[in-house]
Amino acid sequence: MEQSRKYILYLFNSAKDKKIDARSISIGKLTEEGKKYLSGISGLNFRNFADFKLNTSDLRHIYKDHYWDNEKDKGNNVPLTEDDIARIIDVITSPNSVSFLGYDKNKDANKFEFLKENENGTYNLIVVYGKKGGRLTTKTFFNKKRTTTNEVLKSQGLPPLYVRNVSGASLSGKVPQLIDINAELFPSTKVQINSEPPK
Repeated sequence: MEQSRKYILYLFNSAKDKKIDARSISIGKLTEEGKKYLSGISGLNFRNFADFKLNTSDLRHIYKDHYWDNEKDKGNNVPLTEDDIARIIDVITSPNSVSFLGYDKNKDANKFEFLKENENGTYNLIVVYGKKGGRLTTKTFFNKKRTTTNEVLKSQGLPPLYVRNVSGASLSGKVPQLIDINAELFPSTKVQINSEPPK
């Protein structure tokens, strides 16, 4: 897992510095259990093979809107550190809960929200599924303050961690492994992960 975290941070840094040519990078695929689970909360039908990708443009968005002093909503969010960025892989592979947010007409894609608690708040990872391309793609990532997250959930009559289906009802049970990460494809990197402010 540590090597996977380092690779995610390497992609993030390469994207923000525009040192990567690819528009998107595959990091895994939707598992059979993942298909059933996401279909169960959304009513969507997924392709037999659904790739999971990180878009370089979306990684740059995360940097410009949520990384350290760039965080645009410091009232509700905790600015992201390098360690947080690296843990995108943890949110993808083992979220505490997943919600279906519905269809985004502007993006022509369906949105899911992956949530995972951490010591400073709740990681929010927005993932979209485009029927045309048949793949899952990360759109944004931020760390919402725990108090803010709980207030929102309480206002919706939901417990702190929840999974909604298309009608908004809660689903019980542990979230299965949704994405099969192919770490063997990740090149070895010498990236050092830290939580200190950038110099």
